[in-house]
Amino acid sequence: MLSKFWRLYVAISAFLIFLGVIWLVKVPVLTGIAFYSVFLFLLFLNNKKSVLRTVTMDNLGINGRIVTCFFALIMIVLCVLPMDLAPFWNGQIPMHRNQYELLADSILDGHLYIDYDDIDERLLAMENPYDYEERLKQEILYHWDHAFYKGHYYMYFGVVPVFVLFIPFKLIFGKTLVTFHATQFFVMFSIIAFFLLFIQLCKRFYKKMPLGTYLLTTMAVCMITLGYIVQAPALYCTAISGGIFFMLWSLNCYFYAVYFAKKEWMQVLLACLGAIFGALAFGCRPPVALANIIAIPLAITYAKNYKGKHIIRNFILIALPYVIIGALLMLYNYLRFENPFEFGQAYQLTSYDQTVYMSFFDRIDLFAILSGLFNNFFTVGTIESLFPHFFYGGLYITYPLMWLIVIYYSKGSVHNSMKLDKSRLLAFFIFIEPVIVTAVDTYWSPGLCERYRLDEYFIVGIFAFMLAGYRLRSTDNQERSNAVISTFAVASMLLAVLMFFYPCDANFADFFPEKMNEIRHILTFGLQ
Repeated sequence: MLSKFWRLYVAISAFLIFLGVIWLVKVPVLTGIAFYSVFLFLLFLNNKKSVLRTVTMDNLGINGRIVTCFFALIMIVLCVLPMDLAPFWNGQIPMHRNQYELLADSILDGHLYIDYDDIDERLLAMENPYDYEERLKQEILYHWDHAFYKGHYYMYFGVVPVFVLFIPFKLIFGKTLVTFHATQFFVMFSIIAFFLLFIQLCKRFYKKMPLGTYLLTTMAVCMITLGYIVQAPALYCTAISGGIFFMLWSLNCYFYAVYFAKKEWMQVLLACLGAIFGALAFGCRPPVALANIIAIPLAITYAKNYKGKHIIRNFILIALPYVIIGALLMLYNYLRFENPFEFGQAYQLTSYDQTVYMSFFDRIDLFAILSGLFNNFFTVGTIESLFPHFFYGGLYITYPLMWLIVIYYSKGSVHNSMKLDKSRLLAFFIFIEPVIVTAVDTYWSPGLCERYRLDEYFIVGIFAFMLAGYRLRSTDNQERSNAVISTFAVASMLLAVLMFFYPCDANFADFFPEKMNEIRHILTFGLQ
């Protein structure tokens, strides 16, 4: 096995040298070939004779772990470094996207509002300051995407990143943490969490999954989940990536507590950590935190397997973090808006009067929710003649890896394998969670955009990985299934990278059209 791994190392080294030579030569056509060859090389690494196909997840050894760490590191570099490319998001042009930084300073100064000294008196005099059209009509100056209540500006994005990163950074280093760096932190550790969570799934359910299939699928899920965040990392995606970070580590703790921890004190400790992370996700992005419902089937599994005398005590201990952190978040809301359940959305100064969301039952619209579900899952994205020719569409449409959910979840053999593992309830909750989140996003938002899909991508990615694993377990033709899963994963990675070059939301491609034209010329081999 050692010699096979060394051949793998030699192949990767030779390919990296090839890419380096192409970079030095700087011939556009060769550069384009090198770009697409990366994805072909990934498929080559997982061919049926490769060590990545013959080594399975229950027999990694030291070399398998080294390879896994190597690909995880590559994924971190690819997702973290490009966040600095767009001035609109990297702090060079902060505008309203430095609210985390300002709130950290405000809290250290002893108050919860952002201390602006340019409040327009006409805004205070308006009968309804949340009327966008009226603000335009009166040419009122205001701070975009802030909550405004009783003469003060507040940040309506989740406050947890402020206490977890921004305030400690300021106290330790004496300077302000630029917002997109917080997103880089959350993304880096979310990638690590994905790799660890999928290793746990493999050890529990898919022990014979080939290492290469695990790596390609995990990398694809990371890029699908984090692709838009890489393009627009500040503020909105700081909140979202923070929620994803906490939820992934919460699921890691819960999975290990239920399926691998042997001693009761370790089970309870890990579950409490999972509860802390899960509760903190509500203080980042509440729709992302709805993934906490996945703890329900895990709790049922724990209860069925429990053989001690203190299960009620254990569940009370595990529930305490939700109660304590929830109470603190409610206190934070009450101190700002005199309402423990108001995070600030109703008082947001944006393009839509969101005070309408203060009434829950008056806004229930079943047709709108069903339309939102269809659009979020099954719409075809924008298709254009100009490279890269397409833009984000529905969750089950944009990326081929997500097609596995449609293809495999209906398979009887897959369901039989789930039944054998007693994981059908877990799979159902993972399947239904994005539906619930989409309904919530549809109800509480004037419209769905790509960053809202980030609330579900990580869960849909987990589900796709689970179904890929069960398909490999239940099929009589593993080679064909491996080939399909690997091809879909690599194709998804390619699409995620190409999406980076679609001009949108003041991203790199949008902000630097001349550089984008050069890249387009290279990747289309001079055709555009």
